[in-house]
Amino acid sequence: MELRGFLTKATIFSGNIPKHDANKDTSRKRKNEVLRNDEKTRKKQSAEDQRRITEVLCKLKSREGNLIMPEESVKFKGSEKLPDVFCNLETPYQFFTYFFDQDLIKRIVEQSNLFSAQLDTGNPVSLQETDIKRYIGICVLMSVIHMPNIRSYWSSTIGTDIIKNTMSQKQFEKIKKHLHFNDNSRGHELHDRLHKIRPLVDHLLYRYLSVPYEACLSIDEQMCPTKTKSYLKQYMPAKPHKLGFKVYVLAGVQDIVIILKFTVDKKTQ
Repeated sequence: MELRGFLTKATIFSGNIPKHDANKDTSRKRKNEVLRNDEKTRKKQSAEDQRRITEVLCKLKSREGNLIMPEESVKFKGSEKLPDVFCNLETPYQFFTYFFDQDLIKRIVEQSNLFSAQLDTGNPVSLQETDIKRYIGICVLMSVIHMPNIRSYWSSTIGTDIIKNTMSQKQFEKIKKHLHFNDNSRGHELHDRLHKIRPLVDHLLYRYLSVPYEACLSIDEQMCPTKTKSYLKQYMPAKPHKLGFKVYVLAGVQDIVIILKFTVDKKTQ
C-alpha cells in the first residue's frame, strides 16, 4: 500500500497527468447521436408498417350487402367427371374399401400388435386383418343402431344378432384397448400433436384429393363428439355435440369429403 501510494504521488508531482482527449468525447457524442437517430428511424418505420397493416386488415373486413364478383372469375373451369376407378365401384363396401384400403388395414394391424407387445410383454395379442375389418364394421353398425352402452349390443334380450355373431364382446374390448395407428416414439422431427393418428389422416387426405372438385363446394366446421380425455378436445356450446374434436371439412353436394383439417389448438390447424 505504501509503495502504491508513493508511486501515485510521484506521478502527480512529476506532472505526468493524463491529458483529456476532446476528440474522443466528440466522437463518442456523434456515435450516440447516430444510435439515437437510428432508433427513432426504426420506431417510425415500425409505426408506418403497423399503419399499413391496419389499413389492409380494415379492407379485409366483411361489408354489408352482397359480394359482387366478376362472372369470369367465379366460373367453374374444372371437370366433374369421375375417374374410371370410381365408375367401377358398385357397392357401398367397395366405396368404403377405396378409402380404407388394404394398406391402411395392414398398418393398423402392425401398429396395434406392436402396441400390444409394448403394453403387455407377457401376453400380447395377435390381431389379423380380418379382426380389424370386423371391428370397423361393428363400429359403423353401432353408429346406425343406437344402444344405451356397448354391452347392450351383446345383451341376450336387446342385443344385435349380427354383432354377436361377428365378434364376442371380450374380443371387441380387447381390440379397442390395443387399437393403434402409429408408433408412440417421440424422438423424430415429424412428431406432432396428431402423431398417433397421423398415418390415418394423411392416408384419408390422399384418397380424398383423388376425388375431382365439384362446381358447388361447402366448407364448415364439424364436431367429432368424444368423452375421452384429450387436450385436443374443445367445447363449442352452439353445436349439437358440445364436446369433441373440431375439424374443418370441405365437401361437395355428393357428400364426399375433399379436405379435412383438424384444429389442434386455438391458433393451429
